[in-house]
Amino acid sequence: MARRRSDNKSADLIEAGASLLLLYLIYMGYLWVANRAEYWRQLGYVSVGSVLIVVVVIGLMRIRNARRKKKEDALLSDLDEKGLNDKIVNFIDSFGRQKTRKDRWNYGGYSFDWQQLKIFRDFLNENGMRFSTEEWDDFLFVLRHFIYGEKERFVRDSMSIATSQDLDRLSGTDFENLLVRLFRAMGYSAEPIGGHGDQGGDLIVNMGNRRVLIQAKRWTGSVGNSAVQEAVAARQYYHCDEARVVTSSDFTAEAVALAAANHIELIWRDQVRTLLLKYLKESWR
Repeated sequence: MARRRSDNKSADLIEAGASLLLLYLIYMGYLWVANRAEYWRQLGYVSVGSVLIVVVVIGLMRIRNARRKKKEDALLSDLDEKGLNDKIVNFIDSFGRQKTRKDRWNYGGYSFDWQQLKIFRDFLNENGMRFSTEEWDDFLFVLRHFIYGEKERFVRDSMSIATSQDLDRLSGTDFENLLVRLFRAMGYSAEPIGGHGDQGGDLIVNMGNRRVLIQAKRWTGSVGNSAVQEAVAARQYYHCDEARVVTSSDFTAEAVALAAANHIELIWRDQVRTLLLKYLKESWR
């Protein structure tokens, strides 16, 4: 509502400015016909005045931008100090993959319900932030910042492995990044969690209403029971509905049996290669 009132005020100012400009043009047209000397004098005044106005406006804009930048830096610093960065990333990942609609806030391929945004903003305020409940600007800036940062990080990570086409030459981290690219190409949201206090899982993938734990194993030998056991524990720890173990290798017979008993899906090397070719158009061996 506050944003709508602000838009109406801006429209009124533009309309008033346009009316004044029209009156001025009519006046100058009259001088052109009735008094050429006065016309050129007035034109000179306007030219000088216009330059001064432009200089003042540019100066004010720079001051406003500097203040805005200082405020935005303070917001990001405050979020970091309060340990809320991961909360924002998880919110974006969990609630941003909705179908784009005009009645939602849409940015960078993400779409958010306004009620969910309000609830999350209130949650952040309850945890020490001071986002306005009347204006959305600061809160939406934070979401844009994290969405852009995630996209930039993902592109850089992807570029670092783009020239490699051999799964066996990837590091564990590179294999995780490759899986992130794959799941996103399949239309899902995927976030690495190994760097945030690894509890046995590597990625969390949101597949519609299902939250899926991914255990990534860039392995040279057969993957055994331990990987399945880690996936079972991580599924519970991260409150996921399902869990999958994805490997660049294969699985032992014991791991297959244990996975079946615990409803853990196993994705083998050949399946990974097939998915990479289908969704990323990349041929890996």
